[in-house]
Amino acid sequence: MKDNIKVIIYVLIFALFMVFAIIGYKKLLVKENTKINNEINDVSSNTQSSKTKLEDFEVYSEDGTKVKVSSFKGKPIIINVWTSWCTYCNIEMPYFNELYLKEKDNIKFMMINITGDRDTKEAAKKFVTENNYDFDVYYDLNLDAARALGIYSYPTTIFIDKEGYIDSTKIGVITKEELENKIEELK
Repeated sequence: MKDNIKVIIYVLIFALFMVFAIIGYKKLLVKENTKINNEINDVSSNTQSSKTKLEDFEVYSEDGTKVKVSSFKGKPIIINVWTSWCTYCNIEMPYFNELYLKEKDNIKFMMINITGDRDTKEAAKKFVTENNYDFDVYYDLNLDAARALGIYSYPTTIFIDKEGYIDSTKIGVITKEELENKIEELK
């Protein structure tokens, strides 16, 4: 009987320890993630001396033609990396479509679907068609763009100046106002 009570006490102490460890870990994780997200999501422009040249990469157009991002040099580019299953990507798509229709003569919009991870080209096409989006969609079939851009989260929007330098990056959903402001800065 005494042995059973000791075992129960040890189990309770261990369970209590695990509860406190999990709570402490979650608080630490939330604090660290908040710090990282605040640093990453700062959509501030690079200074002239710290600009990074956009690494060239290939994606595929709707008809399967290879397209190099360098072919658009000379015009500001907005690269949006998305998937059809991403809730946050779906939230911002109407903003991109509206501003694409308004600014397509001034800015190149590259809406790059990460294809092959959890998304397919067919699912992405269906998503774009069902939502009546007019922008050009490019498919990253080999994850070439994802590697070149260092994509690890969806959506990610990268703003490129007309000389081909990265102006800024927004990781996570972008608001219409943020997108409009960045477009004005790039023009």
